Amino acid sequence: MRKTLWLMILAIAAPPLAHAGLLEHFAGHYGALEIYDARAKLSFRVNPGALSQPAPACGIAALDQALVALSDQRIKPETRLVWDKNAFPAMPGWSTGWQRDQSLRTALRRQTPWFFESLALASGKSSLASEKLKGKVAPLVVVEWMKQLKNAQLPYPAKAQAELIDALAHKNSPPGYRLVSFGTQCEVSDGLAQSWNAGFVDFPGGSVFFSVLIEGKNRQVLLRKAPKIRDLSLKELKYWPHDG
Repeated sequence: MRKTLWLMILAIAAPPLAHAGLLEHFAGHYGALEIYDARAKLSFRVNPGALSQPAPACGIAALDQALVALSDQRIKPETRLVWDKNAFPAMPGWSTGWQRDQSLRTALRRQTPWFFESLALASGKSSLASEKLKGKVAPLVVVEWMKQLKNAQLPYPAKAQAELIDALAHKNSPPGYRLVSFGTQCEVSDGLAQSWNAGFVDFPGGSVFFSVLIEGKNRQVLLRKAPKIRDLSLKELKYWPHDG
């Protein structure tokens, strides 16, 4: 098990040393973090070596499956799919939140496996973006994908990309801010799990893009830990209000 992390700040002018506190938010877990300020062109990194190394994508390919369905106009963010218990029977370990009808918005938030499997089976297609997000993917690749999504530069209609952003947006974001994020987690080996959280924040005057990857033994702890690392890091760098 890898036991050490370190932090790198890439900038034209060195930021305050207090930013080194980003490392503390991992609380001993192995992982990596990239926060990229698009306006200032600054990168704030924890464990930079791991950011370019492919890691299991877990459920990140669900984003591409959603874009294919939105592009084909088979669903909208608010469209509800009926859970077919025969086609997708509940498996051991399924959360109760999965065992019900879902909209794209709720399926993304709950990481509902049958919803995205249903989309993939219905489309029967692959795409350039799905090739980037399936199997193994590096955190920096996920950040670049989020930049392209934000700027409607993925190989999908701009309307579909805007609808996915709307489905991923946190509706309780503070005034003047918009948090768009996707989280997922999976078991990568016996006794070892991994959790992702990636997306972007629009704030007064700019946008920042982020990718958090963390490993540990408890999947449920990691699922809560990844967004906590995101929130604490964004607040420390003043990209998110402390009372938000």
